[in-house]
Amino acid sequence: MNPQSLHKKDTRSFTEKHISLILFLLCVFVIVSVFLVAYAISEQSVFTALGGL
Repeated sequence: MNPQSLHKKDTRSFTEKHISLILFLLCVFVIVSVFLVAYAISEQSVFTALGGL
């Protein structure tokens, strides 16, 4: 019983770390995308550089 409960604790901890890593990457992606959109709005030449519009 003791090793099984320890294994469950370890698995739960790993899952929580994985979820926190996903949330961190998601927040970073949102911040970078918002920054790029704001910069593209202020500098319209970025649109031609990125998408060729």
